[in-house]
Amino acid sequence: MTSIKRIAQTINQSNGFEYWLGFTVQTNWKTSPAATNYLAQWWSPKWNAAAADGYTAYVCGQNFNGASSSTQIVNVASAFSGLYAAGAASGISAKGTAVTDANSKMSYSSATANGWTSAWCTGYRQLYIKNAALTDATVGNTVTFRAGWALSSSSTATSRLQSGATASDLSYVILDLAIALTVSAAATSAIASLTF
Repeated sequence: MTSIKRIAQTINQSNGFEYWLGFTVQTNWKTSPAATNYLAQWWSPKWNAAAADGYTAYVCGQNFNGASSSTQIVNVASAFSGLYAAGAASGISAKGTAVTDANSKMSYSSATANGWTSAWCTGYRQLYIKNAALTDATVGNTVTFRAGWALSSSSTATSRLQSGATASDLSYVILDLAIALTVSAAATSAIASLTF
């Protein structure tokens, strides 16, 4: 995660600056995916305005058959890693309530080299911009979050080939400078890791 600050292009931002919180979920595994495989990655801060302990899941999904990737933002009532453990891999929106946020952006990319496959779900949320579905995010706030990934044989498969997720909440204080925090957690499989 990274706090980003720059001089505002408009005068309605905080103290003449614009602020963003950027995130990247990176997954690495020691196999080449089959063309039919589907990968979902998510970063889930506790920004669900409708549920005190709810999460907002920023999700990237990708079929490895050349189909385009997809991104979604979904509010869920509990930890997204648990909700995502069952059900079709592509049925993300059914897990909660879809969120529209013009001030949040996400993208997905992947690469395979030297027997390893890496995939990235990267995005940001602009701070100090109100959204009724999300709790406010400002400099000085502590963001509590989880993250994870799941590789399935296809987008309709209900079981996972490999997966990993944080077992408990992590936190990050939104700073007034461009300072990055990187946290790594080894997945249960010895050939995979999760970095965010």
